[in-house]
Amino acid sequence: MNQLLMKQIAILSAILGGILGVITLIPFIKTFSFMALILCVSTIVLVYMKKNDAIGIINTREGAVFGAISGFVSFIAFSIVF
Repeated sequence: MNQLLMKQIAILSAILGGILGVITLIPFIKTFSFMALILCVSTIVLVYMKKNDAIGIINTREGAVFGAISGFVSFIAFSIVF
């Protein structure tokens, strides 16, 4: 797999996780932002990279690996900021 692509996914996920960590500090939004972190972050990152032609056609295995990396990194960034 492409190491540069994985680094780009990790950086975008960390930024998005950090933003959600800051947004979660607002009391009446915290439930929605935490659910967005759990359910949507990896999908948002992969769709964004697909629209910018950073990712070509990927198979199921690559999609699972990219989604796992994105979800893990975003949750770690979220936890550090929160």
